[in-house]
Amino acid sequence: MFIAFLLDWVLETASSISIIPYSAFLIIKLSVENLCFIIKELVERNDIPSGVYNVADDDALSTNELVSLLSLALNKSPRLLHVPAKLISFAARIGAVFKLPLNTERLSKLSENYVVNNQKIKQALKKKLPLTSREGIEKQSGPIKMPDYLIYILFAVLFLLLELVYFHVADRYNIIDHPNERSSHSEVTVRGGGGIFPTAAILFFVFFHFQYPWFLLGLLSIALISFLDDVLTLNNKIRLAVHLFSVGLLFYQWGLYDTPWYWLILGAVFVIGTINAYNFMDGINGLTGLYSLAIILSLTILNSSLHFIDNDFLIIISLSLLVFLFFNFRKRARCFAGD
Repeated sequence: MFIAFLLDWVLETASSISIIPYSAFLIIKLSVENLCFIIKELVERNDIPSGVYNVADDDALSTNELVSLLSLALNKSPRLLHVPAKLISFAARIGAVFKLPLNTERLSKLSENYVVNNQKIKQALKKKLPLTSREGIEKQSGPIKMPDYLIYILFAVLFLLLELVYFHVADRYNIIDHPNERSSHSEVTVRGGGGIFPTAAILFFVFFHFQYPWFLLGLLSIALISFLDDVLTLNNKIRLAVHLFSVGLLFYQWGLYDTPWYWLILGAVFVIGTINAYNFMDGINGLTGLYSLAIILSLTILNSSLHFIDNDFLIIISLSLLVFLFFNFRKRARCFAGD
């Protein structure tokens, strides 16, 4: 079902793209409502003569028109790619030589007009079809919507699988935490299990309409520099510079640069301090995950009335926290979040 969800997203994106000049050829379609109308008439009426009838909508559409209508139905802007016809023909000739999917035979089929005349069935029915081609597309081409709970279950399963894969990678490359005199734990434990949190943010960005890009860039910058510090132990000045850069992107995403400068400085100190405070909590089993989960759930409650962020983001991050806690909140933790 996750593949169906992925295909839905790919088709939703692809449905807004058309290539010129191979986008002006005419095609004709049949909407479901028109088909049901014709079948109903044929079943209920006895005055329609037997015969062979072509069944289709009234008007033919060019590929450009079809893509534009699909984009409108999906609330997206159509993207018409202006590719020279000679370039596509040349690529098709090469494909014919090397037996590639795009070849002259397939190009010929793709660039033909597909028009069906439905006058005979309309004359037999003596009625107009309920919908035009344009109306049929606008009515039927909304995005496929899986139930929310199924989407969340799929994400949770995916996070679980990704965490298990990471454990094998960490074991192979020795990404582990050795306890010392300051540690709250006494066992050698995998570090970097918190990589599931930025991974969850990336998946939200990809599957939920590419929201909050500057915030995500800042988050990934912190995640990357922190993971490198887990593996290589970096200079504190490098880490601090990346933290300042990331906090700047966070402030930009939320439009905070109109506030007084001293609030920005206090905000930066608070955010960077909170980031580094997580390192001290990480060695105590369950503390990082439970504290973060409490914060995220509190934000979810506030978001129900203030609507300051997409609620799906908070839910998906909560799911990644629950998966992390499954491996961390136990007598002998399987992993720590890491820097």
